[in-house]
Amino acid sequence: MDLQGAYKPAPKQQQQQQQQQQQPPPPPLPADPSELALLASALRRENAALALAQTALRREAALLSSQARELRRDNAELRDLCCFLDDDRQRGRRLAREWQKFGRHTATVMKQEVRMQNLHLVLPQFKKSSVPFSRIQIFSDFSAMLFYDFFTLHFVRQQKDV
Repeated sequence: MDLQGAYKPAPKQQQQQQQQQQQPPPPPLPADPSELALLASALRRENAALALAQTALRREAALLSSQARELRRDNAELRDLCCFLDDDRQRGRRLAREWQKFGRHTATVMKQEVRMQNLHLVLPQFKKSSVPFSRIQIFSDFSAMLFYDFFTLHFVRQQKDV
């Protein structure tokens, strides 16, 4: 029975094992105390340099975080401004349509007013010229009435004779 195939390490353990396999083995420690002191001081310098780099990275991360916060705030302001401008644009369009309707209505009223003024100018002339027509109309109404009366009397007599 093969036991190597049965055990599978967790993904983190696999990553650690792969990293350990990829890293070169550390150099052997020197036996001489002076060399050991030199190595310790070199490691301290390297540790200090790494600490400085880490501090610089933290400062940069804090700066980037504050810039991101500022950009989010600016983005929110711009979004609000866009909404305001869009609302203002829509109000402007509605107002323009209402002014257009008002202009059309005003033009119609003005045309009607001009017609009324023209009628007021023409009306006296029409009244003067229509006097004979009114007499003709009265005469025609009277003759129509006579014809109607004659026709009805004649028709009624015929009905009685039958």
